[in-house]
Amino acid sequence: MLLLKFLSYRQRSRHEIEQYLSNKGCADKDISDLINKYQDMGYINDLSFAGMWIRERMRFNPKGYAAICAELYAKGVDRDIIDQAWREAQVDERSIASELIEKRFDKHDKEAMPKAMAFLIRRGFNRSMAYATVKNFFVEDTEDDR
Repeated sequence: MLLLKFLSYRQRSRHEIEQYLSNKGCADKDISDLINKYQDMGYINDLSFAGMWIRERMRFNPKGYAAICAELYAKGVDRDIIDQAWREAQVDERSIASELIEKRFDKHDKEAMPKAMAFLIRRGFNRSMAYATVKNFFVEDTEDDR
């Protein structure tokens, strides 16, 4: 019953559930049995959890691959599962980075270029993508305005 209530709020990773049950004082054998039982019933699935996490992040608080990967890894999701969920989600990082920059910066303010670059890197986008996005936004778009 304890586990069902914990799972009712949102999907959880296997590691989160192990931690929760361990903190509640359950024995390791009981934790293993419960997790296996709920995995067989389909309530615990790290791939499904990672996919949900990525979709929700992209919808409400977009971040790059590195940031989302770090969040999921902290929740105990295996790197291979994260990579598979990322591929299945078919995230277009370049367009997300462009949208974030457009919402936050004025393309005519050239002095904001380093801030925009740092912003994207903090949001988990790799340096080359951040550079290309910032360059495209500040340099090429202003050339089009002429």
